[in-house]
Amino acid sequence: MATETHSLACRACILGRDARCKMLHSVAGQGQWGSKQNGQAAKTGTTLRLFPAFGFGFISPNQSRPQREPQEAGKCFGNFDHKATIMRITYFILLVCVLIAVLQLVLQFPSLPERVATHFGAGGEPNAFSSKSVFVLMMLAFVIGMPVFLVVLAKIMRYLPKSMINIPNREYYLHPDRAEKTLAEMETSMIWLATITEIFLIGLVQLTISANTQGKALSMTGFSILMIFYMCAITAFCVLLIRRYGRPQVGDH
Repeated sequence: MATETHSLACRACILGRDARCKMLHSVAGQGQWGSKQNGQAAKTGTTLRLFPAFGFGFISPNQSRPQREPQEAGKCFGNFDHKATIMRITYFILLVCVLIAVLQLVLQFPSLPERVATHFGAGGEPNAFSSKSVFVLMMLAFVIGMPVFLVVLAKIMRYLPKSMINIPNREYYLHPDRAEKTLAEMETSMIWLATITEIFLIGLVQLTISANTQGKALSMTGFSILMIFYMCAITAFCVLLIRRYGRPQVGDH
């Protein structure tokens, strides 16, 4: 350490521009940097700070570095907020599903017959028909309108009276101290619900298109699998919602 200090202090010392540098030079030359100088610094409350880029050092009062607040520390990483990031990812997934649904109808429109079965009875036999243009417009209204409706509903919840938001322990979770967090969580939950519904609609539309292009009855096996998926997803959604707001949690205080 003495050699390092000697080399750092040497430049300013030779040029004679800093008397303090000469003092440091002499201390380093005596090989007392590691013991004597540190001991004095501990007693006097001073710390030697070296700046190799400029070739000199100075002695300044020993000051503790202020601790960065958590929110300030987050600024170093672009105000990273995992909840906001999750919400953006959820919206992105929903948008991808909507685009898939639209492309599904647009790309398969030419392969549809002029007279399209739009409703199926027991056994998957068609019992209602329309033109393919009406069918596609009707399906586009569903696959776009349903998620838009749920997104709008998720957004306007912030402006609704508390009495219109039906969740367990409403008075606790919609207290002013917790309302912002609760409403943000509910918005994310609504977007997930919209995504699940959109996936269900994509499957339902594909089953209908396949039945019409192949001239066959609707696949009841496929329809049953689709319904089981959707009902299980909705049930899981409701259970998670009840568990989340069923009783106050420690982290919510």
